Amino acid sequence: MESGEVKVAIRPIKVIALANVLLAAVLIVISLAVPYWLEATEFKERLWDCGKESCQLPARRICQASSIIALAVTTVAFVLLLLRLLNKTMELPKFRLYVASVVAVFIAMICLLVTLIVFPVVFVNVEMQDYKKNFGKFGWHFSWSYGVCWGAWLFLLGAAVLLLIDRKKNVYVWSSRTVHNTLL
Repeated sequence: MESGEVKVAIRPIKVIALANVLLAAVLIVISLAVPYWLEATEFKERLWDCGKESCQLPARRICQASSIIALAVTTVAFVLLLLRLLNKTMELPKFRLYVASVVAVFIAMICLLVTLIVFPVVFVNVEMQDYKKNFGKFGWHFSWSYGVCWGAWLFLLGAAVLLLIDRKKNVYVWSSRTVHNTLL
């Protein structure tokens, strides 16, 4: 009988970072699926479809594009991290996968931050003036979906910090023996 010993190293910080990226992707999908990001006394402001001229502004298009890019890049970061953590052999270079996933997380953070900052600026500069002129009073607040998008950004920030932590510390190694029967 032959026996081989397989050692597996798990870094719990990287697993937590993977969970953060997954949660961020889910939160981005939720925040983009909900139609309203801002609610006022007389109307609700949407990210995607509305009949006003503010929807045709380049800044609004930038918000829409950067939110989709953030979702796509977050998905790529999740796949890269998953490949790294599931890679039992050394066929794929570990460090390059970590670096690529960190870069993807930072790109997603920047795109999401652009969306989260530009959307309210467009509202304040365009919609608020029309609203005050038409209704006289002004009361508005961000919808919960806008807050969920901020939550996604915070999860991405947590994942980035966890991925940047020294990868040599907190390694749990266990070994398992595999017995192969060569007698046929």
